[in-house]
Amino acid sequence: MKKNILRIFLFFIISIISFSASFSISDLDVEAKLQKDGSMIVSEAVTYDIDEINGIYFDIDAKGYGGITSLQVFEDEGHYENNVISYREVDPVNYEVTENDGVYRIKLYSRNNNNTRTFKFVYTLPEAIKVYDDVAQLNRKMVGQDWQQGISTVKVTIEIPVSKDYDNSKVLVFGHGPLTGEVDKVENTVVYKLDDYYPGDFLEAHILMEPEIFSEFDKSKVIHKNMKEELLDMEARLADEANEERDNALRREENIQKLSKNAKTIFGAEVSIWAVLMYYIHMVFKRKNKSKNNDVKYLRDLPDDSSPALVGGVMTKSVNDNEILATIVDLIRKKVLTLETS
Repeated sequence: MKKNILRIFLFFIISIISFSASFSISDLDVEAKLQKDGSMIVSEAVTYDIDEINGIYFDIDAKGYGGITSLQVFEDEGHYENNVISYREVDPVNYEVTENDGVYRIKLYSRNNNNTRTFKFVYTLPEAIKVYDDVAQLNRKMVGQDWQQGISTVKVTIEIPVSKDYDNSKVLVFGHGPLTGEVDKVENTVVYKLDDYYPGDFLEAHILMEPEIFSEFDKSKVIHKNMKEELLDMEARLADEANEERDNALRREENIQKLSKNAKTIFGAEVSIWAVLMYYIHMVFKRKNKSKNNDVKYLRDLPDDSSPALVGGVMTKSVNDNEILATIVDLIRKKVLTLETS
């Protein structure tokens, strides 16, 4: 019994060590294609800069989207010029899939050392959109908050099932997440971009479309309610909050820059005053020392109320940093100088 427990424990430890993070993620490229039946085919390509790994974990949050179907996993056969990547499909025996509360975890076995690899995960979300009487809505975190590593560059492209010459002014596009993200419409596609993703951030796509686009949508699942104005009002509130947060961030940065500039000016002035004071004290006591009898070898008693610099000069025939510092303290004691603390 004890041996079995030990074996299980060792297997658990080895499993953790084997899949421990020893890599960084340079790119996440998500391509999604909405279908006329309301489903969405998603392709997520992740590029890893690897020191050493035995495999990776990849999570897909499908809660509220009908789960996932037709999962395929690919790995690159090589990286070529112009960012062209050739892929081959991974045999299902080389990965495991588990599901917990709508989140699918893929455990992919792939031993790599000191190289760059791209893995691609392709799946379908059967219930990607909601259709109301007056609007069709896609609302999904295309990049979730559960990544354990930062990502240098994120790009999300969502294709709408209309022709390229479709009037895309009828497509209303919103993005939620870091304020540095960008969103744009190009013909029948929506493009989101984000640099320097940090764990805990997210990139959410919110797209409002004409319900007629989804002609193959299950009519029994149409929500008979007018929601367009309510959704637009929600986005207006979120935009106001984002603008306020952006303005606050800009003001904070301006204040920090002003403080930094003022601190440098004040510090520079203080250094200049300190240098002048040091030079003045040094020259005053240097002149005093020159007027003394150089044959004096020893004084039994210290001169009354003499400064440390004068005493040091008499004893050593020079004035060093210690005597200058002691003189400043002595001047403070005599209330000639005032020491202020903050």
